[in-house]
Amino acid sequence: MNTLKDWLDQESGRAASLARRLNVVPSFVHKMAMGEKPVPVQRMAAIEAFTGGAVTRQSLRPHDWQQIWPELAATEASHDQQ
Repeated sequence: MNTLKDWLDQESGRAASLARRLNVVPSFVHKMAMGEKPVPVQRMAAIEAFTGGAVTRQSLRPHDWQQIWPELAATEASHDQQ
């Protein structure tokens, strides 16, 4: 599981591409990656999809993701049992 910063650092231009996808300025993506601005909850699924699952909602909200997306907790529990 990557952090947003790790994922952005792996390839040049990723911050600009993600910013275009999210319809925000690249500096906002950078601030989210550096922890200077919180990642808005409503953007997290888009980030997860854009990164191909490399950056997950769970990694973006490690302390309370189960409360926001209980369906992910159920999915994860079923994967753990297999």
